[in-house]
Amino acid sequence: MSVESTRTVMTKYFQSEHGDVSMMADDVVFTIMATGQAHRGRNGVMGMLNYFYHIAFDATAETQNVIFAEQQAMVEGDFVGKHIGEFAGIPATQKQVRVPIAVTYDLENDRIKRGRVYFEMPALLQQLGNLQDENKAFVRQYLNAISGKPKPPSLVDQYVADSDQAMKHHIAFFEAAFPCYELIADEMIAEGDKVVIRGMGRATHKGEFMGIPPTGKTVSFPGILIYRIANGKIVEHSMQFDAVSLMQQLGGMPGGS
Repeated sequence: MSVESTRTVMTKYFQSEHGDVSMMADDVVFTIMATGQAHRGRNGVMGMLNYFYHIAFDATAETQNVIFAEQQAMVEGDFVGKHIGEFAGIPATQKQVRVPIAVTYDLENDRIKRGRVYFEMPALLQQLGNLQDENKAFVRQYLNAISGKPKPPSLVDQYVADSDQAMKHHIAFFEAAFPCYELIADEMIAEGDKVVIRGMGRATHKGEFMGIPPTGKTVSFPGILIYRIANGKIVEHSMQFDAVSLMQQLGGMPGGS
């Protein structure tokens, strides 16, 4: 197989922008060298390319250098695009990335037989950032903004997406009964796109709550909050708090003071 034959096959593949694997052998194998993961067969390779360029990222390859030899080729460039889907356990961040990439190809009988992909994974993960730390920082910012302060809709809208109207209702409901209530995080854990808080609510009862007129009592109650974060806002939540303790402190149930 001559250099010109190699050039012809590889040029056809490059011009397809990873959308045509007809020039690959039936038993082609592409290996991601950073992880050792092998993708076998045309369908396996096509699935890998589709995942990187269209599912996890909306990306293209910007070629810097190409070398052709007899039955071998090498391309060097940058993987450039936006992070639009889950990758390495990191939900979509919508961040732009640019990562060096190099691929070597072995050809047999005018077909691509093997590909070895050298991808700067540490650089990519650094550009995506530590999503969990970013989400925890966002939740801390949210708590600092609302805890112990008035919570007008204009402020809440900065942190809570329209998709979570239930959370906006809960905030308004509690704020009416316990103006400027506090949320104190004792522990915060992040996993994926979720942040879990174990903490304490603290407030003074100044408005009607569950049929109980204002008592002027200061109450505190433990609870757990789970926030799902996307695009810089809370898009979904769940909440559990000790309602029995709260009602007892307000005198609405036996056992309170």
